[in-house]
Amino acid sequence: MAEHVLVTGPIHGPIPINHKDYPDGLVDVTENQMVFTSKATMLAVAKAIERAHKARKTGPYTPPED
Repeated sequence: MAEHVLVTGPIHGPIPINHKDYPDGLVDVTENQMVFTSKATMLAVAKAIERAHKARKTGPYTPPED
């Protein structure tokens, strides 16, 4: 039974992840929300989204001003 939901926000498509549940190294975050049975997997995807936003300079990440 699913117990954890992650709202992905404006990011979409496959993004890199290093987690055993994603052996190909990518997770598709196109859907607006994702449902997980494992809190650890949900947190790994959330961290991957955070890293993708930082790399793309989008979403909640705000680059420092010069």
